[in-house]
Amino acid sequence: MSEFSELIKHLHRVRSYVRGFYLFDWRGRADYDEKSPRTYDNERRRVESIFNEYVRSGRIRSGAADKNEKKTSLAINATDIARNPLYEVWRAKRFTPPDIMLHFIILDTGAKKKNKNGFTKSDISMRVMDIASMENFLWNKDIPSDSSIRDKLNEYEAAGLLVSKLSGKELRYYLAPMTSDDLPANLRYAIDFFSEAAPFGEAGDHIRDEGGWANKFFRFKHHFIAQTLDDEILYDLLAAIKERRRVGLLTEKGPRPYEKGVPCKILVSVQSGRRYIGMTDDWNDSKSIARRLDYIDKVDVCDDVGRAEYEEILQRFEADIDKAWGVSFGMGMDSKPDKPEKIVMTLYIDEENERFVLDRLKREGRKGKVERLEKNVFSYSHEVWDSNEMLPFIMSFIGRIISLQCGKATEKRFLDELDRMTSMYGVGR
Repeated sequence: MSEFSELIKHLHRVRSYVRGFYLFDWRGRADYDEKSPRTYDNERRRVESIFNEYVRSGRIRSGAADKNEKKTSLAINATDIARNPLYEVWRAKRFTPPDIMLHFIILDTGAKKKNKNGFTKSDISMRVMDIASMENFLWNKDIPSDSSIRDKLNEYEAAGLLVSKLSGKELRYYLAPMTSDDLPANLRYAIDFFSEAAPFGEAGDHIRDEGGWANKFFRFKHHFIAQTLDDEILYDLLAAIKERRRVGLLTEKGPRPYEKGVPCKILVSVQSGRRYIGMTDDWNDSKSIARRLDYIDKVDVCDDVGRAEYEEILQRFEADIDKAWGVSFGMGMDSKPDKPEKIVMTLYIDEENERFVLDRLKREGRKGKVERLEKNVFSYSHEVWDSNEMLPFIMSFIGRIISLQCGKATEKRFLDELDRMTSMYGVGR
């Protein structure tokens, strides 16, 4: 039976609930039927506790029986906020008693030493035993071991809270001197901007919180705040790219529950803010694929690829992505054809009065070739792996298209969309 706690031990367990309540509006037990009712209730209560001021609850009619069901949603207007409230998820992490004990012992020991001589792992071990004996903790399983102390010191050094220096045969630790009080005033503007606009903005938000100031200057028309829930996955993938390692992806959706390959590039949609990992597929002849970060539950960092092999893989991927309209390398994003598909669209554009249309075709055509065939008639051509991705772009030129040459599947979908549109207005194609 799942027990309730306000704190979060594993972020991936709460990600889907937060995303569902925020992106898909009203959600109830029936929308999470793959989980037990108790699990849903615990996660809902946890979300309500963290995002109290944004939570709405009510009984909504839903389902075939048209019955009232209690549902919850997060009402966050991303264009009207000074700070991404989803950063609170990162502050709700659960800590064990040894974590809490070591945290205060390490910081207190560092402060008492005043960074003159620093402290060693042995100093921390002695203080742990002193506190344990004073508080009669000797029979408690929560006393940190020497290996736990060493791991915690390494963790804090990696996080920038401590710095170490080898003195003789001993490693001495010092509190990192930099604090938010030392930041130049102008740098705070950069922190305010990038905390909301860039990946890993939660780091900047922690700096603001520690410094005691708030964002007063920046608002964003397109503010994709939900993507911050995937930053832990993004960090693991970027680390794997930097170290040239294979990864294994455990996914909740997709063609396979577990995929393995070499990560090459992070791809970001400028329209939705959605992020993808572009990689090779070890189980499909090392073909290029792209997977959504919000579908990934866990990243396993695997073996080292090697510099020469990785450079070769990266070159192949860059050649593939150059022929992709978006992130698809084939129909369904799972099968890559042997060669790119050619699409040719002939358009009528008034050269004298509609120059802006021609400029847009060149600007948004993503390396497509624009040629003038005759007066007011232009040809746009491109080679892409999946022309189906181009349909929204193609449909934006309805009324100007003279002819369209593309794959059969894309052509059928285009004509079906055209039929549905014309039927709405009572005219035939």
